Amino acid sequence: MELTDLRREMDAIDRELLALFARRMALSGEIAGLKKAAALPVFDPAREEEKLRQAARSVPAAFSEDARALYRLLMAESRAYQEKILSGEVD
Repeated sequence: MELTDLRREMDAIDRELLALFARRMALSGEIAGLKKAAALPVFDPAREEEKLRQAARSVPAAFSEDARALYRLLMAESRAYQEKILSGEVD
């Protein structure tokens, strides 16, 4: 396979990832509304630790720490978005 073919395939994966990211963030916004209504905190350390463990187990061992790093970033972005919603910065 040529470099251009591999890059084309990676670009397609990137488009899928970004679409999934947008869906994930939209759900995060909905979750923020439910947390607000139930007076729950944005940060749930037990939930996040479980998600990190799941991420690490879901990929080959060579990528487990990378998967954890990715999920730490995703969860940080979700928390930041939820905080914006709860503070009224975002509808």
